[in-house]
Amino acid sequence: MKLAQNVSIVVITHNRSKFIARMALALNKLDFGGKLIVSESSSEENFIKSQNLIKNLNLEIQITHIHTPKNKEMTISQSMNFSFQEGIKGIETDYAMLTCDDDIPIPETLEKCQKFLDEQGSYNGVNGELPWYEINSASEKNNIFHFLGLKSRVKCNRTFGLEETTALGRLDQYLQNFYHTMFTVVRVTTYQNIFPPNTNEISFPHFCADYNWMFGIALTGKIKHFDEPQVVRQFHGENLGIKGENHPFPSYIESLATPSWSNDARLFKNNLTTLIMNLDTISEEEASKAALEALRKITILRLYKAEKNLNLKVILNRIKSELLFMRYRLPISNNYKLYQNTISALTEYKHGF
Repeated sequence: MKLAQNVSIVVITHNRSKFIARMALALNKLDFGGKLIVSESSSEENFIKSQNLIKNLNLEIQITHIHTPKNKEMTISQSMNFSFQEGIKGIETDYAMLTCDDDIPIPETLEKCQKFLDEQGSYNGVNGELPWYEINSASEKNNIFHFLGLKSRVKCNRTFGLEETTALGRLDQYLQNFYHTMFTVVRVTTYQNIFPPNTNEISFPHFCADYNWMFGIALTGKIKHFDEPQVVRQFHGENLGIKGENHPFPSYIESLATPSWSNDARLFKNNLTTLIMNLDTISEEEASKAALEALRKITILRLYKAEKNLNLKVILNRIKSELLFMRYRLPISNNYKLYQNTISALTEYKHGF
């Protein structure tokens, strides 16, 4: 049976044909029945290469592949915004999620998300857990877990439900449990709230791209959480978040010292104020106060993470995470099976890996 037929996956990609081909093959093998919308900002040459790679796989899934080339004036984050905006225009289903070419949705979980939203009209979205898969990890074969037949290096980004009935209530919940909401399966109308018109005036990557998406999705409506893997994230040498010569983004601390920081922070705060006012019946003064407090908290949180302080709270959270994600290491658990089935589908495509 084809799964999640009323869900679209909007994926952005840039000059990484092998990753988009790998995603398409994996989704096909895992019986995804919805629509895959690929919005590619690559050069014309690489766009054609991606098209040919996917065409030669002879897949059954529905794929719409559009070209959204990055121009020289765009930052990477602005280009990502543009690609998502263009990709979203092709959605014909009731529900959708956003992802990048190296983050693979699990159709079985998407099916569960779709059924929940069909039945629960008061909820706007559903999310699951985000386990990682490390490509070409030699260390996987050199430890006791491997010999016991268990997955040893599973790490996982946690997500949470946002069950409050007001945008301000969900904002407070979200700031207590901050995570990336991009992967949340939502009602398509949600995307009206995540791309403010001043995107191209913002330089700081987190404000320009991530934060507008993340807060927009978090605040628009209630979100249900399932303790099941929803997306397998691939860790590899080309991740945008890896520091190195090709790392495109400044650190949070570096960004604070740039001339554009104050303007970027002001624009983001104004965007959040407008969003809160649109969702809750409150005054601009109240909304602005809440948005400013959110900006303060998120800045402190990101700076705190940048310092990598190892205190008791951090240690306890790590222990809790290790216990929580044992279910990805135990073959008897459903999470283990979903995770391993996805990895099996991913690794079927060998080209370039």
